[in-house]
Amino acid sequence: MFEVFSFGQVPYTDLGPKDLVEYLKAGNGLSCPQTATEEIYGIMLNCWKVDREERPNCETLANVFYEILEKATKSYGYVEGSIDVLGR
Repeated sequence: MFEVFSFGQVPYTDLGPKDLVEYLKAGNGLSCPQTATEEIYGIMLNCWKVDREERPNCETLANVFYEILEKATKSYGYVEGSIDVLGR
């Protein structure tokens, strides 16, 4: 998601592999890309949680993105045809 919302920017280019591990262990991470909303950045942060049990699964993410798209396009009904794709 970071790469999508930063238009292909490569993350952590200034850190080598060993430094990156230490950086992440210290609780650091990527900042919010300029084009991402706080809601999208919150999803990114959830996906980056250390404990994989705390991360959202694909079904949860599909539902969250569906709801975001539904809200954003409510005025012209864009999402209505996508309901079957997600099994709703």
